[in-house]
Amino acid sequence: MTRGIRARGFGQRALELVIRHVRRDPKAKALYISVMRGKGSAERLYRSVGFEFTGKIHDAEHVMKLDLRSPRSWELIQTNKQRALTQRIPHA
Repeated sequence: MTRGIRARGFGQRALELVIRHVRRDPKAKALYISVMRGKGSAERLYRSVGFEFTGKIHDAEHVMKLDLRSPRSWELIQTNKQRALTQRIPHA
């Protein structure tokens, strides 16, 4: 995302929508994503919804996993949504 739209909640909302969509598939057990670590990284965003590092690296990026069956990830999304509402971050 470009600087002008970072920290406005769009990425988090998009990520939450993807997670909800994937969770609709009863066969889906986990969601994987890779991230470059360091300044400007989306690592904090991914951790905020429950992604955890797997210890693996793919194409120089660190792989993170979200256990879709974990109630913790669902709770984190709900907590983030409530926080966003109090901060007036746009949610559909």
